Amino acid sequence: MSSFVSKNQTDSDTHLSLFLLAYRSSDHEVTRFTPAKILFGRILRPILFGRPSDTPSSPNEYLNNLEALLERLRAFVGQRIKYASERVKARYDSGATGHHFKEGDKVWMYNPKRLRGSEPETAAELGRTLYYRQETERCYLKSSEVA
Repeated sequence: MSSFVSKNQTDSDTHLSLFLLAYRSSDHEVTRFTPAKILFGRILRPILFGRPSDTPSSPNEYLNNLEALLERLRAFVGQRIKYASERVKARYDSGATGHHFKEGDKVWMYNPKRLRGSEPETAAELGRTLYYRQETERCYLKSSEVA
């Protein structure tokens, strides 16, 4: 929206209808349908072009067709959203590693201390073996240190 309005944003009301028309008539990445198609069962078109040629002449026939179409769309969009949600979860879970330590396990502790006059690559003190105990699912507390 910010790309449509001027710098002082006094003309946002004049551009709002065009912005909403563009949003409602563009395909959503996950559902592959426009929001107007999902909500109204048809694509948005200017009144200048008149009634679509495939519109039934009977109101009852139109309502029956619309109801069936919206039901099919609802089921299909629900599947697409579920599939996209599973993809996002799988992508997140692939980067999140679950390390489960038990009390008494030896672990490495990273302690980045910069010593004066040393290079940053050699300044981190690695190699101290520590024992940790688990407090919560993600919180481990240092219980004792082994030299």
